[in-house]
Amino acid sequence: MSLLSELNSISPLVKEYAKDVFQTFGLTKEELLEQTRCNIYLAHKNTDTSVKKVVKFYRRCKKSSQRFYNEVAIAKKLKHPNVIIFEEAASFPKHHALIMPYCELGALYNMIGKVPIHISEHYFLQTCSAVKYLHDNFIVHRDIKLDNILVDANQKVYLTDFDMSCTVSWESSIVHNAGGTTGYRAPEMVMSPKGSYDGYKLDVFALGVVLFCLIFEKDVEDLDETSMSYLDMVKTYIWTFPVHFYKNVLECMLEPDPKARWDMRGLIKGLGQASWLAARVSNL
Repeated sequence: MSLLSELNSISPLVKEYAKDVFQTFGLTKEELLEQTRCNIYLAHKNTDTSVKKVVKFYRRCKKSSQRFYNEVAIAKKLKHPNVIIFEEAASFPKHHALIMPYCELGALYNMIGKVPIHISEHYFLQTCSAVKYLHDNFIVHRDIKLDNILVDANQKVYLTDFDMSCTVSWESSIVHNAGGTTGYRAPEMVMSPKGSYDGYKLDVFALGVVLFCLIFEKDVEDLDETSMSYLDMVKTYIWTFPVHFYKNVLECMLEPDPKARWDMRGLIKGLGQASWLAARVSNL
């Protein structure tokens, strides 16, 4: 599909408004939740302050607008219980914005070291279900990380942030040029930032970093740049029951050679080897 055709298919989902997003949708801004390439704010409904929403802003310039329309194009194809979808996509004189549900517990990095292993497994399996769904539908996320996995008050997990995502064909999962976030990028991407990569294997490596953080109770930002690689830490760690099961899982997800690295099918099969996970994994 050409870019013009793609934009035409998106346009019915994106309305233009003369005022800003808060005035248009009856919201009051509360606080800035994240300030990166897109600013993300918490807001509440003017008519009911208990109703919280998240507003994601894109500047109205060429690069940011492209990310906005890309996120809308990808998200409109998705329907999964562990994938968060915007409620409104709209454009304004100085910005674009997405309005999304609010997840009370925030990003998954807030849970690091604060929950027992069975809850971490619960988070991870839900994330796996979301990523498997994407890959089954020929979509590569390209920015899986703790920040993009949200948790609500019922411990339900949602994968979010699709502005770097892309579709691939059933014949090939190759993507081009570097994406993702430092600390989650696969070795082949770090070594060759302008190369071509198996997008599914990039996602699995990033998902492996998420699992590493949950098991080792460390955020990537807590790791010194001069410290051992994730894989070296996995291999030299003194494993105990029951988490010792994850040694092989992590080794296969963080494998430097993408050809030898697990894809999602391999990961699901590997997780199913644990008796306490088998029933849940079979439903992913």
